[in-house]
Formats: sequence, structure tokens, C-alpha cells
Amino acid sequence: MGDDQGWDAAEIVSPRHYLGKGGLEAKAVIREFSLGFWAGNAVKYVLRHQRKGHPLTDLRKARECLSEAIRDLEEDLNAAASK
Repeated sequence: MGDDQGWDAAEIVSPRHYLGKGGLEAKAVIREFSLGFWAGNAVKYVLRHQRKGHPLTDLRKARECLSEAIRDLEEDLNAAASK
């Protein structure tokens, strides 16, 4: 692999499309609410959908992530109910 010449380190660590007003970051919201993988990704896609250039794609990704989060929760609830 090559080096990172030409890369803006801030865009790797804190991309602008994940920053809200006052510098609030999507990852901070996800951590603060202790969201799991699927719900966290859904929030990420919703928060960035108007900023990254592909709003419909990002909202579709969010919907898919929510479907996965729902499926996982339903499986967990069904497993708990059958014990």
C-alpha cells in the first residue's frame, strides 16, 4: 500500500459529512446512546444523507440497517421467550 500523501487526516478521523452543528459527531451520538452495530449504522446514514451527495442511497442503507436491527431484536426476543 502507498502512503497517505494527499489525504486530509481530519477527513479520515472526522469527515465533514458526519459533523453536525457545533462539531457534534455522529459517532459521539452513537456511543452516547450505546447503539449496536445495525442501529448505529442506521443513525449514521440518516445523519449524513443530506451531506454526502447520495441522499436516497443513504436512506435506503439506513432502512436496510433498521431491518437488520429489527430482525436481530426479534430473534433475541423469541429466543428469550422460548426459554
